[in-house]
Amino acid sequence: MKKILFILPVILFSCTQNNKNTDASTPRTAVTITHVSQGVINDSITLSAITSYLNKSSITSPIAAYVTKTLIESGSKVQAGQTIFRLESKERNALGLDDNNTAGIIDIKASASGIVTLVKQQAGDYVTEGTILCEIANKNSLVFQINVPYEYTQYVVGGRNCIIILPDGTILNANIGTPMASMNTVSQSQLYKAKANTGFLPEGLIAKVSILKNASISSAQLLPRQAVQCDVSMQRYWIMRLANDSLAVKQEVEIGNGDKNNIEIVSPVLSPSERIVLDGSYAMEDSTLVKIIK
Repeated sequence: MKKILFILPVILFSCTQNNKNTDASTPRTAVTITHVSQGVINDSITLSAITSYLNKSSITSPIAAYVTKTLIESGSKVQAGQTIFRLESKERNALGLDDNNTAGIIDIKASASGIVTLVKQQAGDYVTEGTILCEIANKNSLVFQINVPYEYTQYVVGGRNCIIILPDGTILNANIGTPMASMNTVSQSQLYKAKANTGFLPEGLIAKVSILKNASISSAQLLPRQAVQCDVSMQRYWIMRLANDSLAVKQEVEIGNGDKNNIEIVSPVLSPSERIVLDGSYAMEDSTLVKIIK
């Protein structure tokens, strides 16, 4: 009987140790945590735009001649009446007249003030009558032509403001104008014009346009985008919150506006102290054992 009583504590101790070893060996997912924050978030769409000058004039050669001087380059600002090219008639060139004799020398002047958008001929070129020498645009006629898919036309309204981001990161405030009358039948998109106060930009420059869809309230609950998961149909959204230091449970949420960094949580109301799984939550099942890493 004494032997049996002695063996029983040994068995119980052994079982306790085995349970501890089992718990310790259970795999845990390494995660980092975040907390809900308060702030403003705007829901916007990003579209593409291309620069264009609506008011341009072409400068042409009045005769067949050789270009002896090109006094402008692309981007040059010119005034009406300013000499921009010098031509030499082919007859003068054939006769080989010296510089003191100006016969056959023709100075080409700008017909209007503006910005040179294209220079097609350089010194030494031979041009025929009517050949385009350059193009001059009215600097105030610069517009950004926004390519708007039809489903977004409800957000692109004449008179609304938008933000234009140039390839070098420059941000411009712009105003949306009227749409073009026709629609691209292939892409089912429509062109809108937007004007911004800026210096010279080359024609054909591609930029991004950010247009506001909805603005959130000033006290919106915000979470980093990677903390919010969704199903394949993007109809159900959830987060993984910590029930304790080692257990993450699924919490379904309703989302609002979002941008590239954050998502608005409309419901439920989350406590600022609530620990939300940030890294490691992708494809995580409900009631997953986790290990918090700093």
